[in-house]
Amino acid sequence: MVSFKKLLPFLGSFILISCGSKETTIQVLAASGLKKGLTPLVEKYQKEHQQVNIKVIYGGSGNLLVLLKEKKGDIFIPAGEFYIKKAEEWNLIDTKSVKVLTEFVPVLVVKNKLFPKIKTLQDLTKMDIKIGIGDPRAAAVGKVSKIILEKAGIWNLLKDKISVKTATVSQLLVYLKTGQIDAAIIWKHLVRNLKGYVVIPIPKSLLITEKVEIAIANFSKNRQTVKNFENFIFQNREALRKNLY
Repeated sequence: MVSFKKLLPFLGSFILISCGSKETTIQVLAASGLKKGLTPLVEKYQKEHQQVNIKVIYGGSGNLLVLLKEKKGDIFIPAGEFYIKKAEEWNLIDTKSVKVLTEFVPVLVVKNKLFPKIKTLQDLTKMDIKIGIGDPRAAAVGKVSKIILEKAGIWNLLKDKISVKTATVSQLLVYLKTGQIDAAIIWKHLVRNLKGYVVIPIPKSLLITEKVEIAIANFSKNRQTVKNFENFIFQNREALRKNLY
């Protein structure tokens, strides 16, 4: 019979291997509008780093900021510089980790049948139609929409006529795809192949684009693993853009 003492070195090796293979979880808080571009990169990273589990929470940037404030999440990727600045102001993220990934551009979309009559933002005030926007309090696209409509001088005319305010841009897209609304302001990359609608650019004098930045939470554990993941996303930002656009 083999003695227990003789087995100890082998048992010790087994224990070390088991501990070394322990899975590390990284939680990512990402804007809904990034899902199409980010998902393939997350899948690629996990194939290359099988000991790392990436959990992505997609949502409106305002709601994601609330989660970050509650010390949830390791990586923060909102759809707008405003949310990064707030996170910096509240000491929630490492300012040195902030990197620009891409840019979101808003557009106006209207149903094909309405296009001859609606060609501009101002035309939205002339007809009784169902308008959808992101909720300015929750979604970056909603905050941008409100500012654009204010700059156009029509927010006060439209705010009570808006039929739908969604917490995320993905929800707004569903309303468009199902034909439940006639017009909306939404990110351009989401409606490239949208059927039944015409995409109308926002005039340069009114246009506001949003920088999409990535940052590491100050309270994040497994710092090096999180940093490696952030660097991977940043190094593959061109692939992210191609997946989106």
